[in-house]
Amino acid sequence: MNLEKECLTELITNLPDNKIEEYFAKEHYKVRPSAANGYVKNSLDFRESHSVGFFLPSRNLFGLPERPDKFKLKTTLKIGEDPYRLTALDIFPHENYSKKPLYSSLPYLTSHSNKGDQSILWMNAAETWVDIYDDELIRGFPLKNEGSFVDFVSESGQLEFFLFGSRLPKVSAKRVQNILSGIIGFPALPPIFALGYHYSKWEKDLSASKLIEWNYEFTRFKFPVDSFWLDIPYAQANYQYFKFDESKFPAHVFNIAKNKIKDANRQLVVITDPHLSIDSNNHAYLGAAKKHRTNEQILVKNSQLKQYKGQCWPGISSYIDFMNPQGSEYWGGLYGYGTFQGTDENFHVWLDMNEPSVFDGPEGTLPKDSVFTMEDGSYTQSKDVKNLYGLKMAEATYRGLLKRDNLNKRPFILTRSSFFGTQKFAAKWTGDNTASLEDLRLSISQLLSLSISGIPFVGVDVPGFYGNPDKELYSLFYQLGALFPFFRAHGHIQSSNREPYKQPLDIQQQVRQSINIRYDLIQYLYSQFYLTTQNGAPLMRPLWHEFPNDIECIDIETEFMLGDSMLIAPKLEPHMLNRSKAFLEEQQQTYYTVPLYLPLETDWYFWYSKEEVISPQLQETINFILKENQQGIFVKAGTILPIKTHEGKLSILSALSDPLKLEIFLDKDESARGTLYLDDGQTLDHLKRGLWTHFDFLFQNLTLSVAVKAGDESLFSRLPSFLENLKIDSIQVFGANNLNISGYSLYQGEVLKVTNTGNRVQDIKINMGDLVYRGSKPGYQPILQFFR
Repeated sequence: MNLEKECLTELITNLPDNKIEEYFAKEHYKVRPSAANGYVKNSLDFRESHSVGFFLPSRNLFGLPERPDKFKLKTTLKIGEDPYRLTALDIFPHENYSKKPLYSSLPYLTSHSNKGDQSILWMNAAETWVDIYDDELIRGFPLKNEGSFVDFVSESGQLEFFLFGSRLPKVSAKRVQNILSGIIGFPALPPIFALGYHYSKWEKDLSASKLIEWNYEFTRFKFPVDSFWLDIPYAQANYQYFKFDESKFPAHVFNIAKNKIKDANRQLVVITDPHLSIDSNNHAYLGAAKKHRTNEQILVKNSQLKQYKGQCWPGISSYIDFMNPQGSEYWGGLYGYGTFQGTDENFHVWLDMNEPSVFDGPEGTLPKDSVFTMEDGSYTQSKDVKNLYGLKMAEATYRGLLKRDNLNKRPFILTRSSFFGTQKFAAKWTGDNTASLEDLRLSISQLLSLSISGIPFVGVDVPGFYGNPDKELYSLFYQLGALFPFFRAHGHIQSSNREPYKQPLDIQQQVRQSINIRYDLIQYLYSQFYLTTQNGAPLMRPLWHEFPNDIECIDIETEFMLGDSMLIAPKLEPHMLNRSKAFLEEQQQTYYTVPLYLPLETDWYFWYSKEEVISPQLQETINFILKENQQGIFVKAGTILPIKTHEGKLSILSALSDPLKLEIFLDKDESARGTLYLDDGQTLDHLKRGLWTHFDFLFQNLTLSVAVKAGDESLFSRLPSFLENLKIDSIQVFGANNLNISGYSLYQGEVLKVTNTGNRVQDIKINMGDLVYRGSKPGYQPILQFFR
């Protein structure tokens, strides 16, 4: 690696001594920021604090999640402005467009320009503030280029940070993302069902009968869904997690529910919060208290080193100490089938309230002087490490599920709180949003910020956790949520009629179509997620990740790339007109307008028409018109998309062996590339036994070719079960100067004549196993030759 060419030199600026003291002095923090008010147990204490200032040669700064604010970071020097604050808090309702923190703390900041990228990874789990000053606001500093001063201040904890950057213009953003993942860990590949649609509702009357009802109605109304979620009302009286309420889940009815859901190839996800009700009937608490008393100290302690007790859903509760390895091991063991009775291999886990949330605590969390026991037996105050709590809980849960399933099944976990490393164990959602257009818009910025900070498997509650959306907003949330990495519907206990099948018929159709598009794209999403595990590039990424030299992309916050080939410009406003007002000859239909910027480096295809090529001519944003059943989905020219047919199938696992089709979107040179990753989608055999295959498709000179990689070379002669019956049964080619296929040759064999096919070859039956055998040869091997 040529560091001289790739890395920027002065991330820590070489300022004159007198100016350094003037800029980085702590006077700015002698008065407690208003955003930090609320600590009644312990005031802010800077006796153990440390501060480091940096200079970044760009004003385009991003990161520092989690907060409901714009993607691009703002300066904080103006009078009355607080710095960005990073600490994990449960705040509901929260203030939008605020520098105040939410559930996660990820002190990572990156800058971007068409000259390169630079990043600061501040590896500190204590409460942290970040000030950002544009060079225009700082006078008296000799600067060669415009840029930003950034000041990180942590209340306590260790001083550890990483600086890295790249000056390779075409790949600098991705290169920086790769370095970040190399430091904090690459994401784990989730089970494929986790990329499907999830349905959840905080339901007062949650029961085994309710699960049967959901499973039946989603099937009857033909809504694909891959899991149903069990919120806190499942638990035995007084919120005894790890125990089902026997009055709501009698064994015989619960068994019927589980069997019906399993027969539909669907999953169940159950919530477990970190607070344990202090109850003589709560086996999870009793076991923890016993271990705590026998000097293992697996519960959080107060400042007097006694068992800490705080208020949460059950009332007075204790909290597992996940910094203590013995506490983590105890927690993981609670998921064993003998301990969490009623669960089986079809159950997965949802972690909530893990900032942790303490209703009577300062700012709704643990006091700063509460005490954790570390791995070496030493004591550490909460103020030093609290932002690790959600990460350590996710890790403990992950290891518990691995042990539960004999180290062979991929765990699926969803968490609310996260820190660097969470991506190795869990997906993350943005917590308690509201059913509003404002929260719909902000969801893009929130998820982009998390994604570039190393947490790629992210989503929001659809159609908003709190409130009752009207039918239009309900549809808009689904149409956008279906294109986020994690796609789950969830609602507050006071929200009514959230099920898709209870909506008006027109909304049912729009929601069903949105879910089906998600399932059409499932192999594309899964393949892109595999690439994320290898190179760190997030599944959901800003436009400047793919088009780093296009300066117009830097300020765009309402569009994003989904993988490397799809651009999403979603509907974020109410409809603008009815077609009948403008086009009287056609049936009335609602229309929307979306602001659309298409990067100039390539041509684009509109997903719904496909044959239409959109060629950007001017570097400007246009208004693009969409129908009510359409979303702003665009495909980059030069792309080959693998599409899952899933005809009539209502879960991903039901459709695993259904045929694929390839959609080929040609560029100006009549060429295209695409990738397809396949494994069994459920076990860890892709890691332990190398049971995976990776297909690189190339279309060039009217020839479709493939190069194949496999985790184990024996796969070239012995097919794994997930490839045995899988076929490609349709190929479509778009944009090839009105390509009209008169015939094709399969595997360079006999020419098969076809007539009147236009751009489509159907009933072709290319066995994926045959492609694997052909791919054992080096380089690209031709599999299909077209003739005009």
